[in-house]
Amino acid sequence: MTILVTGGAGFIGSNFVIEWLLKNKESVINLDKLTYAGNISNLDGLKNSPNHIFVHGDIGDSKLTNRLLNEYQPRCIINFAAESHVDRSIHGPEEFIQTNIVSTFHLLESARKYWDNLKSKKKTIFVFFMFPQMRCMDHLNIKLRLSQKSIVISQIVHIQRAKRHLII
Repeated sequence: MTILVTGGAGFIGSNFVIEWLLKNKESVINLDKLTYAGNISNLDGLKNSPNHIFVHGDIGDSKLTNRLLNEYQPRCIINFAAESHVDRSIHGPEEFIQTNIVSTFHLLESARKYWDNLKSKKKTIFVFFMFPQMRCMDHLNIKLRLSQKSIVISQIVHIQRAKRHLII
């Protein structure tokens, strides 16, 4: 199976991708915009990995995310993509709103449309994880599980618990 990781060239995302590929045989589709926080050299050790596919792009690009979801059919999305430096938000709040709210909304909409078209069995296992990167939320991670009627939100206190849930 496959997972889609967004923001996977940033510090946290790249470490997650590297660890995931060391411990799992699943492919990782790694989508990153490569802004100030993303660094492609964080992934240098994965250049020859057949299970790592890097895609330079934006989570707000619905055409791109829809194509990736339909082409690779991931069992989950793990979203690390975020503008996270508070001092940057003071000098340029528009980019924070665009990425953290608008683009994340577009990613969620792509995930919902993808989920709507999944067969029953795949619907029950598909998961969307979102890891907020703001300092005030360091220990609060949100797990979004799509259900037939709505998106159900439940809190996960530690990243380790989320990782255990993913490793099936």
